[in-house]
Amino acid sequence: MRKLLILLLFLPIGLYGQVPLVKTSVSYAQPVAAVYPEMLTDVTFPDATNWTIVTTGWTITGTSADYDDVVFPAKLIQIDEDMVSSITTETDYTISFDLTIAGANRARISFYNFSTTRLYKADAWYTGSGTHSADFTSPATLDGGGFCIYPSTNSDDSWSITNISLKLR
Repeated sequence: MRKLLILLLFLPIGLYGQVPLVKTSVSYAQPVAAVYPEMLTDVTFPDATNWTIVTTGWTITGTSADYDDVVFPAKLIQIDEDMVSSITTETDYTISFDLTIAGANRARISFYNFSTTRLYKADAWYTGSGTHSADFTSPATLDGGGFCIYPSTNSDDSWSITNISLKLR
């Protein structure tokens, strides 16, 4: 009996000339990019319920907000109380949005707090229709927060914005 037990213990070595290897693997969880919730309300502009047109120049169509490139300043704002969550001081954010631009295909846009006293993202040219994005760090003082789309009449022509998103970065 003892010989049989010893034979069984060394059988794998005898058959293959080596100690059998046991395949093992260790897997580590891959880091997942953080998914932050949307901070704005009515990002496709279904109506003007949560957006305020401060001056003429904007039209909310039910699928987008259209800027006529004639009136300046033409502010389109969402006050802090209408946002899903508030912008906080000295925090990194990403704004993304879809533009449909007429004419020469450039829109000039800045993003501010609702009263336009605190700049979030400086005046920039966005070229071509499609999805665009911009990163910013909020200022140390917010003066009431909120969010303002602030176009410039230096845009090449009228344009529409939809699918606007504001998220932590």
